[in-house]
Amino acid sequence: MHWTYAETAGTDLSQGDILLPNDRLRAALEQVHGWFADPKYLGFLVLSQSCDLVRRGGTSCKTPYVTIAAIRPLRQVLLQLLRQHCTCISDRYFLSSEKGRASDFLTRLINQNETGIGLFYLHKEAKAGIVEDAVALLRVSIALRSREHYDTLLSARTGSLHPEFVSKLGWLCGNLFSRVGVTDWTEGADRPDQAKKIVEELLLDLNDTQSPKFIDSKRFEKDYKAGKIVLTDATPEQVEAELAKLKGPSFKEAALLAVEQVLLAQQIDKAVVERAKQNLSNDAAFTNAVKPGAE
Repeated sequence: MHWTYAETAGTDLSQGDILLPNDRLRAALEQVHGWFADPKYLGFLVLSQSCDLVRRGGTSCKTPYVTIAAIRPLRQVLLQLLRQHCTCISDRYFLSSEKGRASDFLTRLINQNETGIGLFYLHKEAKAGIVEDAVALLRVSIALRSREHYDTLLSARTGSLHPEFVSKLGWLCGNLFSRVGVTDWTEGADRPDQAKKIVEELLLDLNDTQSPKFIDSKRFEKDYKAGKIVLTDATPEQVEAELAKLKGPSFKEAALLAVEQVLLAQQIDKAVVERAKQNLSNDAAFTNAVKPGAE
């Protein structure tokens, strides 16, 4: 079991319990919150405090409602998150210079230190019912009547958070301005490497619609920041078309090609032409003269 989860769960519901939709829970959701029966939700995380969920003496628990937050695969919301924290060109396209910012944001997220966006990171652990890296959307929550649905919720439980992560979850939910100490991914012999690997995999260009694509082109970045390239609401095809324009020869290469064609047209020996091109390529005055914007 991953160290962020508890090995065992109690007989009652608790804050930090992970619920995966079974037939009973789906039926309850269809009845009272049909929108949350959508398959895009991987499961739910119990937000109500544990002390309010205890059934003392076989009676109902203290709280009349049990609040649960929707869980979604992190990969499915990754681009939306990155667009909020990084400069986005369009769709899944980002400047290469934004990759460091994206990495820092995701590192804070998986360490539960990104406190202002209402997300709680859940590492993949099949034994807890989390089959891929996911996040609980703390602001996307619903309440079900405990008297009617308590046993249904309990039947859907597949795992629970470790107590220290329950504390951090409670702090995030309560919006308190103090840091609850939890085991960090930077602690331990191999955990920093694991955290780095998670971030690298999330930022990997998988050539699909859910992966960010960082444009590694100084020419593109310069023109974009100067306002020469405007791709607001552009489709991926339009962005790729713009990138294709930059894959041609540079100004210097185009100038050397023009020189070559003129000299060859004058029947000058090809070896002499190649030497002339090499000399021009190494000439500072020529290089400066063919720079974009040079007069």
